[in-house]
Amino acid sequence: MRYIALIVGGPNPAFAYDRAAFRSLLDDLFARFPEHRLVVTTSRRTPSDIETLIDRYPFIIYAGGALLGYVAGEMLVTEASLKPLMDANHYLHWLVPGLCAVFVLATGWWLAMRKAVAVKVVDLVDGKVLAGMGDSSSNSQKVSVADEMRGQ
Repeated sequence: MRYIALIVGGPNPAFAYDRAAFRSLLDDLFARFPEHRLVVTTSRRTPSDIETLIDRYPFIIYAGGALLGYVAGEMLVTEASLKPLMDANHYLHWLVPGLCAVFVLATGWWLAMRKAVAVKVVDLVDGKVLAGMGDSSSNSQKVSVADEMRGQ
């Protein structure tokens, strides 16, 4: 028997779906694949207690990533096609999962650093801003925001 599995996400502020359209889609799937067993389940939204815990202790995210990398390394070690290599080099049984964990952490750190952008902060109360189109040419007029607010 063949299976088709669907995991439907729980309520989410970023994504909403039309329940009637989704039900119609499921009915269409059931009709198209009558010989398959369809399994539909949902994932519950992360409880607020877990979100609070993650906000308080952000290292949990890194520990989870390292665990996923370690499990991926364990899967590589137990791969049937790599069995002769792993049997010949027993140190690979702990080295490969460890390197995979480090790889996941390093990749996550690198991606996070790529997204981190230093934003220049402009103090609009006491600072000077350029009038006009925001160009920094010598003919731009410098205006004090504090003077503008006082009506000068």
